[in-house]
Amino acid sequence: MKMTCVGLLAAAALLLGAPATAGVMAYGGTVLSAPAGSFGLLAPRLFDQSGLSKSYVSGTTDFTQYAASGVTHLGSSTTNGTGYYAAAGATVDIDLGQTLLLRSLALWNDNDAQGVKNFSLSLADNPAFANAVSLGSFVAQYGYNNTFLSYSRGTAAQLFDLNDAVGRYVRIKFETANSGSNINVGELVFGAQPPQEIPEPGTIMLTGLGLLAVACCRRRSGTTK
Repeated sequence: MKMTCVGLLAAAALLLGAPATAGVMAYGGTVLSAPAGSFGLLAPRLFDQSGLSKSYVSGTTDFTQYAASGVTHLGSSTTNGTGYYAAAGATVDIDLGQTLLLRSLALWNDNDAQGVKNFSLSLADNPAFANAVSLGSFVAQYGYNNTFLSYSRGTAAQLFDLNDAVGRYVRIKFETANSGSNINVGELVFGAQPPQEIPEPGTIMLTGLGLLAVACCRRRSGTTK
């Protein structure tokens, strides 16, 4: 059964109209600057995965599946030696290593009320954060639903939807703790994807199919008098 040129064009248009897109992947980052931490709990520990029950590969692990898999972080309290501990108001600048479309954030907070409560994020394409855009302001819980959780147990991830934006450098401000003048945060993971995608082989094939259909129709039109 032969497909007519019109049918060929319609099929190509339908397939090309729904190109495949990459999923949202998990991304860590490199800390560029941050206030000094205490008790050995420095800002780079926000991304060292030392307290996570399950690791991820930056840029490769599916963020949605990873965040939903029940990953926990063993208490970031000073008694456990993981995470970041600093004065409330600490601003941490992060390099994602490449330009990305930021979509989500997973945060593992402290087991007690020193866990961060209010925080905000901004994004820029330069480390000076000129013309930065806001990714949003958020409120986090500590422990288990704002209830102290034993330091022998891991905290669950809290997920936050970000204002979608493209950039490479993230600035996060840990504004307040749930209690006290210091914040303690366990781990951060961003959900992001490349802002522009290279056409996959299938998409290239479909483009060729469309061009073939156009040529076919033109040929038939030229020979039918």
